[in-house]
Amino acid sequence: MASPIRARKVAAIRNFYAGILLLCKHHLTRHAPPDNPRLLISSEIHFKKAETGKITLVPIGTRTIGTQHIMQRLKTFEPNLDTTLLKNMQTLRNDIEHYFTSAPTAKLQEVFADVQVLVSDLLARSNRTHDLGPGWAKLIEESDTYIARRRHCQRDLLKIKWRSADVREAISDLRYFEICECGSCHIVRTYQSIVIQDDISLRCVACDSDVSIRSFIETLLDWIHGADNWEAAMAGGPYAVYACPQCQAGAYVLNEDQCAYCGYAEKDETCE
Repeated sequence: MASPIRARKVAAIRNFYAGILLLCKHHLTRHAPPDNPRLLISSEIHFKKAETGKITLVPIGTRTIGTQHIMQRLKTFEPNLDTTLLKNMQTLRNDIEHYFTSAPTAKLQEVFADVQVLVSDLLARSNRTHDLGPGWAKLIEESDTYIARRRHCQRDLLKIKWRSADVREAISDLRYFEICECGSCHIVRTYQSIVIQDDISLRCVACDSDVSIRSFIETLLDWIHGADNWEAAMAGGPYAVYACPQCQAGAYVLNEDQCAYCGYAEKDETCE
């Protein structure tokens, strides 16, 4: 049986997710024609031809769009809005609703805090006040704490002399990863004086457990090149990342011609 604290966090994810969807829909109505505010949030739209020959779009029924269409339309009308935060919460909410999520409580709290960034952005774009009472102030405080901790982790990791430029680049997207078994992406060096990749060890700030440097590198490279490898598998082209012939880590970066984990480089570039 879930603890009362965990149960409250799970309920908060459900409720807050539903509220964010309403806020996103409201934001979309601001981009719709004044005489047709439901146009961008209706799940069914038909074409209507006037006697003059002019064709207009008409929303049908009362059903509104779901999360996927909300994100698509926000990208059209607000291309610089970070909808990834909403996608992360949707994934967690679906896991809660359909699969009785096993995500650690720390992960629930982190996703919940991260999405405050999206809410604050939407409120600012809607010219709404952010002063929504003490409850909202507490959420913002928690969100700021998580963001500050993540930035601290990023700064610490960037001090490492990484072999791979791709790994270094991926650290800027640290919030999208679940690196530790607890679900956190807040990773730092165990010993602050060490910067050489082969000598470092990593630990999780959230649960204070050790983190494998190999799995850390593989996770980041999968984020950078996962889509490229999928396309290569479908089309039959070269992969962006291979298993290293020497250490077997999934970290041999083709465009860098070396393993991002152990540094092995093929001398003969001929494919068998």
